[in-house]
Parts: sequence; structure tokens; C-alpha cells
Amino acid sequence: FLAYAGCDPSQVNQVVDLMLENLARLQGRPEDMDLSWFTRSKQLAVTTDAMDNETPAEQATTAALDELYGMGYDYHDQFGKRINAVQLDQVRGVAKQRLAKCVVTVSTPKPEILNTKPGTRTYEKFHPVDLTPKAEERAAPQ
Repeated sequence: FLAYAGCDPSQVNQVVDLMLENLARLQGRPEDMDLSWFTRSKQLAVTTDAMDNETPAEQATTAALDELYGMGYDYHDQFGKRINAVQLDQVRGVAKQRLAKCVVTVSTPKPEILNTKPGTRTYEKFHPVDLTPKAEERAAPQ
């Protein structure tokens, strides 16, 4: 499992902290997760997959790889149904089993500002999540 974030080097500590907190949130209690955002993430996964398989060439490549891997050329036809069938408790279970120990690797042009400490982190509670897109302030045209 890989979690990747690109950010301004000055934000590296906050981004690492946020990513680790959200991995821990997946392992937490049901009330630590927002079901509407889980549902939205499944919709985004299905939509992204559909966009990645729009052309006949992309569809043929996917079918050929699925056949090569022994799943059958039409395996991918059920992708959306399989993603939509995933339940939050299943994700939480996998997260508890597979993501309890993380290796953090940071690549930054400013390593001197990195202050992420090794060791176990525990969270008594999680910060609120606000995934509402932030409006950009733009200078008025002159």
C-alpha cells in the first residue's frame, strides 16, 4: 500500500502528520469515519476507472491483461459492482490488519525542515475533516 502526496516543501511535516492520522482514522471506530465521504470515494474510484478505460485501445489492454493474469478477459466488466459492494467495516478490517505499521519515506528538497519522529503514534481523537473545496482568491481584473 502506498500513500503519496506532493506538497510545498514547507508543508512536509503537516502533510506527513495528516497522512498518518488518516491512516489511523481508518483503523479507528466507525464514528471516526464519515460514511458519505467513504461513499464518495467509491464513486470517484469507479468514475476514474471508467475514464481510464474509455477508448477501445484502453479497453483491449485491460481485457488482455485480465486474461493474461488468469481472471478472464471480461473480469473488468464487474469493476464498478465490486467496488460498490465494499463496506466500510471491510476497509477498517483490512486497515487494522495491514496498515497498523507504516514505513514513512520522505523525499524533499529541504530535509533540514523535516521533523517527523520515528516510533508509534496513538490518537485519542481525530481532527475534524473538512473536504470542502477551498475557493481561490483571485485579484479582480483591471
